Amino acid sequence: MEQEVKRITRHFEIADNLEQLKSTMDQRLDFLNQHFESYRQADHDQFKQSQQQIQTLKQRIHLIEQESIELRQSAMRSRDQALKDPLTVIWNRQALNELLEKEYADW
Repeated sequence: MEQEVKRITRHFEIADNLEQLKSTMDQRLDFLNQHFESYRQADHDQFKQSQQQIQTLKQRIHLIEQESIELRQSAMRSRDQALKDPLTVIWNRQALNELLEKEYADW
């Protein structure tokens, strides 16, 4: 960009007539315009790509949160099953021991 501005300045200084200067300036400005358009398009593409990555990450986070909830529920069910007698559905000795330890710690 800086080099192109220097070229424009140099052409401006060495121009012999107005038509030559106009032609040169048109070419240089077209080049700069193409350069800006290319930069703008690259920036736009990068923005779209970033937005897509953000959306993908949001979806992954949502799936991980769902999986975490399901695992937590499954762990709670497994713990309940481990602490209750399957036949009588009353608390077993392990559950009683845990409750006594908790009550003792609270006391």
